[in-house]
Amino acid sequence: ISRHVLLLASLLLVSFPRAMANVIISDYRIGNRDVTPVLGRGFSLATGNFQSTCLIFEGIPDPTYDLDYYFYGVESRSGFTEVTNSKISSSLNFGIVKQKMEMEYQRDVARQSTSHFMFVVLRADRYYETVDEGHSTLSKSASSILQNRDYVGFFQACGPAYIRSMRRSAELTAIFTYHSDSASLSAQFSLALEAELFGQSEASSESSSLSHSQFSSSLSAEVFTYGFKAEMSRAGNFVMREPADFKSMISYACSSLQDVDVGLVVSVEVVPWVNNLQFQQASGMLKSMVMEICTDASGREVTCDSETEQTVTRRKFGGLMRKYFMITNSEHIVKVDEYYRTSLEKILFTRKCGNALQLMPISFDNLELRSQQCPMDCSGRKTVKQLRDALNERADNGSYLFGREMLRARDVFTNYVAPCLEALTEMVHDVENGKMQTVHWQSLEECGAFMCTLPGVLWERNTCVLRSMSSDAQVVADSVVMGIADEFCMPILK
Repeated sequence: ISRHVLLLASLLLVSFPRAMANVIISDYRIGNRDVTPVLGRGFSLATGNFQSTCLIFEGIPDPTYDLDYYFYGVESRSGFTEVTNSKISSSLNFGIVKQKMEMEYQRDVARQSTSHFMFVVLRADRYYETVDEGHSTLSKSASSILQNRDYVGFFQACGPAYIRSMRRSAELTAIFTYHSDSASLSAQFSLALEAELFGQSEASSESSSLSHSQFSSSLSAEVFTYGFKAEMSRAGNFVMREPADFKSMISYACSSLQDVDVGLVVSVEVVPWVNNLQFQQASGMLKSMVMEICTDASGREVTCDSETEQTVTRRKFGGLMRKYFMITNSEHIVKVDEYYRTSLEKILFTRKCGNALQLMPISFDNLELRSQQCPMDCSGRKTVKQLRDALNERADNGSYLFGREMLRARDVFTNYVAPCLEALTEMVHDVENGKMQTVHWQSLEECGAFMCTLPGVLWERNTCVLRSMSSDAQVVADSVVMGIADEFCMPILK
């Protein structure tokens, strides 16, 4: 056993070098505006999903701000490449800037004129917004779960890790546009506009002539905000009716950036729960764990308490190894839980889709449905009748798709989910949930069929097979129908 543990420890050190480290996430998982990153909220690296907020704290240390304020002028005909290579290309609103320049350039070609742009950017980055773990506690519900030694329930609710700190960004971008066919006159107007916007006293003569310029009638202004509160925009503070309103708008934006809730979260620091002292205390991980290794007269490892003469060696199971196993096993628990819940949601969603199709009038039967996954209909076309017939087709034994898929979901739970989770929570060395802290889930026979939870694998009774190797024609046919349902449900007419 000892050699096995040492080998597995070595594999863990190679395969999971960052398992014990804090992880910075700044990709689509954080940028998704359908979810809300919050300090103390649970997170799973394996699934990329947010869980419940299980860490409670009062206040946060004062964060640090970086403020960047600049403007940039350019023409549509010659400045596109210049803008792409300039500082403004790092703007959070650069996509809008690029789209605006491309659109005006197409218009310039048609009307034989030149568009002039002035981009003004105010950006703030706020960081060191972090949980003060010395003054934080687990929520009452989370503590109760751990007191009952329900590790599985805790990780399902709170995730294997939590958000300890995050960084926010907010930006205001103003785009001023006017059109001309004279380079010299437009240069004068640009100076007048700059003086009006930024209050340069030395350019007061240009500023005073702004309203009388021949270009003033074509002057337009657009303001785009990123990461500001909705009530700030509703109050009209980001509405600019004339250039003179610009300075007051910038002043209001600067004061708004001091609000702790302003800014879109652009990155978070994720920390495993096993590195949290409150979790360690509430979960009982601080309790020492001693392993008994028994060997016979020849030095071969044998089962303890067997009839052969034994030499018993007691060895303490180190805290570092326990943390490694807890991290990897907790991620597996959440992954399995997500797979099973997603399977059920998919089945119930398909049934709801079938009900919606049944309620459609017969006159809709030949109308085509819009693909939810491929706007160009890359997977073919389906009418209302075709999808309804596919979802309601009866098998030779008289069963319907919904019933067959629910039975397969039951088989997945009975043959894989439940045995795997039960094996992980077994007591080892007089420690509840000790196996979760001493054995990697891949070493457990009950969890060995993890491939059954991967995409493209079908479940047949008490085992799983690749779709290409399935011998059950009904299972394959049902998987095809479920794929069609994924694309066309809920039904939307073209």
